[in-house]
Amino acid sequence: MRRRIVAVATIGLAGFLLAACGAVNANAVAACHQVNRAISTYEHALTLSGAAKEAAINHATAQLDTALGDAASATSQDGSYNALMTTIGEAARVPLKNLVPSLRQQCGTILNPNPNQPQP
Repeated sequence: MRRRIVAVATIGLAGFLLAACGAVNANAVAACHQVNRAISTYEHALTLSGAAKEAAINHATAQLDTALGDAASATSQDGSYNALMTTIGEAARVPLKNLVPSLRQQCGTILNPNPNQPQP
């Protein structure tokens, strides 16, 4: 009887741990939603000119700065989100046009971890 209880508990724990491996960190999701807003703002900025364009790019950079807190929280919980945090953190030094492709790819993976599986 004791072996059976241990076996059931072990299988239950293994199932729980495997399920947790597939879970996406809520802070990473929040960061990516903010990143997507920043990318939209940046893409809108590209349609503008002069001071309006510069202001919109600055706003997009500020939006990324806001996302950095959530990305840092995600990284502190799970180091696999470090690349996202690092890429967002580069916004202060690297032009957004150079960061957008990486951010799009990273957040695409976080927001849709199983691209072949239909979303609810």
